[in-house]
Amino acid sequence: MLKYIDNSDTEQDKDNFSNWLAGFVDGEGCFSLSIEPKKGSYQYRPKFSIAVRYDDIYILEQIRKLLKWSGNICRSDRDDCTSNPIAIYSVRDPDELSNIIIPFFEKYTLRAKKSKDFQIWKKAVDILCTVKQRPVIYKHLNGKRISHTRWKQKECDDFAYLSNLLKQNRMYVEPKIDEIVSLDHNIINRRDFGNWFAGFTDGEGCFDLQVFYVNNYWSALGEYRLKIRYDDLPILETIKTYIGSGSISRVKEECKARPRGNYLITGTKFLADTMIPFFEKHRLRAKKSRDFEIWKDGILMQLEIKNRPRIYRKKQRGGYLPKWTELEKNHFEKLCQSLKDIRKYKELLKIKEQLC
Repeated sequence: MLKYIDNSDTEQDKDNFSNWLAGFVDGEGCFSLSIEPKKGSYQYRPKFSIAVRYDDIYILEQIRKLLKWSGNICRSDRDDCTSNPIAIYSVRDPDELSNIIIPFFEKYTLRAKKSKDFQIWKKAVDILCTVKQRPVIYKHLNGKRISHTRWKQKECDDFAYLSNLLKQNRMYVEPKIDEIVSLDHNIINRRDFGNWFAGFTDGEGCFDLQVFYVNNYWSALGEYRLKIRYDDLPILETIKTYIGSGSISRVKEECKARPRGNYLITGTKFLADTMIPFFEKHRLRAKKSRDFEIWKDGILMQLEIKNRPRIYRKKQRGGYLPKWTELEKNHFEKLCQSLKDIRKYKELLKIKEQLC
């Protein structure tokens, strides 16, 4: 069984993991507010949650175990029969949201669009905690003793306003390119941002290997890709500034209502000399860590073959001998297939027995 997180007690390791978690939440987390009718009144409920594919449930167990958070982990089967089931870790208790979750994300910064969600959501949690501190007032109705609401009308209105504001903040807004400014490279805390970026990659990133033919010529390609909503373009610009390479493009996918921003790095030498050491230093902790190990083998193989001297065909008309041998081609194709196979959903029948 793969262990995603080391149970280290050092403050440095906890800081590294906490910054990683902030990045992971920027990709897979959710801060939500709901108003639900109940017995002629309303219940005001804030919630923090993280959702992952169900076969990655171990990372949720490890997050809860390492940070000693409460909350529940449950399975959700989507209505769409083509979608895989997901595991959702959620915290609803107002005291824990106020005393643990909010201080955590005030210390370990969210950096993408979810940071705006958090600021709105935090205000609603503060309202709820203020209301809960008031003593319960009872009144008698038709001879029955019932509790009277502790909510003032202004507090109800403010919570509803924040709930609507949170929904509006999640709506897609086309970014104005000329107004986008990435963070100055010199003011980025490299260690904290590096661990945040590893967490964001665990949520939204992709390590890919491809084989293709051009005019019957066999070719191999390795790339790192990060694809998110296009209105979150500022964080892609910041990442590009931090990494120092790559390109950003706008992609409109048929199955997606919103355009996506695609951050792409393809140079074999840069991937081998910069990205591989980066992710060895700032560890991936969810299932994408296994993608990375396969991808790393493919990139290093590409670099080794690329650095070979080219041999000219003397007895034939022009051209060079191919650098790739048939054995190497077959091995690289197996790596590509392994990467595809490991991404396929695998139903977990005995979750508790496999957890470590």
